[in-house]
Amino acid sequence: MSGDSIPTDDLQGLPSLYTKQMVDNIARNFNFNFPFNVTVEPGSEKGGNFFGEIYKVKITDQTNDKTMKLILKVAPDNPTFRQNLPLRQYYCREIDAYMLILPEFEKCQRKFDLNDRFEFAECFAANNEDCKESIIVEDLTDQGFRLCDRLVTLDFDHAVLVIKCLARLHATSFVVQSKDAVLFKKLTDLALQKSDYGVNFPKFLEQNKKQVLDVIDDCDDHKRLSIFLSDANEKLERFLDPKHTEPYNTICHGDCWTSNLLFKYKEKRVVDVRMIDWQVTRLASPVTDIAYFILTSTDENFRSAHLHQLLDVYYATLSSSIANMDCDVNICYPEHVYRDQLKNMFAFGLIMSIAVCPVLLCDKNETPDLIDAADTYNNKAESKIKLSKTPTQRIKGAVKDCVKYNFI
Repeated sequence: MSGDSIPTDDLQGLPSLYTKQMVDNIARNFNFNFPFNVTVEPGSEKGGNFFGEIYKVKITDQTNDKTMKLILKVAPDNPTFRQNLPLRQYYCREIDAYMLILPEFEKCQRKFDLNDRFEFAECFAANNEDCKESIIVEDLTDQGFRLCDRLVTLDFDHAVLVIKCLARLHATSFVVQSKDAVLFKKLTDLALQKSDYGVNFPKFLEQNKKQVLDVIDDCDDHKRLSIFLSDANEKLERFLDPKHTEPYNTICHGDCWTSNLLFKYKEKRVVDVRMIDWQVTRLASPVTDIAYFILTSTDENFRSAHLHQLLDVYYATLSSSIANMDCDVNICYPEHVYRDQLKNMFAFGLIMSIAVCPVLLCDKNETPDLIDAADTYNNKAESKIKLSKTPTQRIKGAVKDCVKYNFI
């Protein structure tokens, strides 16, 4: 490829000059001949991504028809929205995950002959400048991966793939920590500072608590939930403080639910999964990932049939993955510690389902446009988010199960 600069018009459709330059550099790095063609289209439907603009980008070499498909994610620049949410922290954390943490995990896995490994989308470029935060990763749909309907709960075949994927992620984290404590501390100090959901999150959670309590019909469930939620924000801080679960913490995904999972199918059967969106990745108990996924992405009927099996599959997969990387699960994460953390911390998933399901599970025509509306409602965004049918059912089921299994 020649060293000619690329005219702006040749990258029409990208949101800014700096994202045009990022795509330009990728094309050069992968030896696309000038002039190459770039097409851009929206990358998510309304409700699919709340904290960014998503674009599907395709680069085509007009001399040989070579193509490359990418996903571009750009942080909102709305000042009110950025003031009310730690968007810069989210994007910097995701950039660190893609550029630093996950590559180190891959290096660790490459040292061993693994049949099953933790895999993730490759990141080709990132920009962490203030108000220009952006990430470009491979478009996994080109490999046959796709999203499920976020309003439909996952079945066992999907859920077991996710729980195994979490186990392999956590296992790799434990192994890196065991084999290179200095590297692990560097990764966690750099990328995983204290979790922060934003200055308005306590108010947001408080309002959702009131809405949820209003729809809980069973007297015992209502009483148990009311007591549990009386100090929900304090409980949430404690669940997410790694000091309380040392030394049994891992690097967690932090937002593992249906819309952050891409599934691959073969002959109508789901065969693989990838996790995307690493904006709230953190150092925490593995149970925070497990509970968040199970209580946001499955329902009461599913858990009645499969909860214990799923929890057993997680630990079996974790154990074998750690052993395959020449470490001992009894040192990294003994089963009695896992079971104790499940008992004492699974309710984290309930707090988060109460906090996020009213937004995540809105019907498509009711999904709040948080970015466009930020200037209007400023700090009162939560007052416009009401419980609709799907999140009500999901949360009521989560409450019933947390009472049933004595998690609260």
